[in-house]
Amino acid sequence: MLSQDVIWVGGGNTASLLAVWRAHGLDLVLREAWEQGVVLCGVSAGMNCWFEGSTTDSFGPTLAPLKDGLGILAGSCCPHYDSNEQRRPIYRGAVDRGELGPGYAADARRSR
Repeated sequence: MLSQDVIWVGGGNTASLLAVWRAHGLDLVLREAWEQGVVLCGVSAGMNCWFEGSTTDSFGPTLAPLKDGLGILAGSCCPHYDSNEQRRPIYRGAVDRGELGPGYAADARRSR
């Protein structure tokens, strides 16, 4: 991992991927990679994982805050902000209530 230029993480279950990474010490390796200048990026769960917190459907069909991301990036994030009608109000509410820190929302709309 430390010899890579870029580490890209795809989507999936954010809580599960973080648990597996932590169980195997990959969370520490990823932080070291970032500190050495490796570009860390991704989509969906691959966006969520780098931040302190995020919104996720990892716990069931209803979105919920995830408060224990890797914390490599400060604050929170919300992928699928405009393409999923639940995301905007749940993210804004979690930030407004202080459940998640201020952060970034992103969407990947496709033109048709």
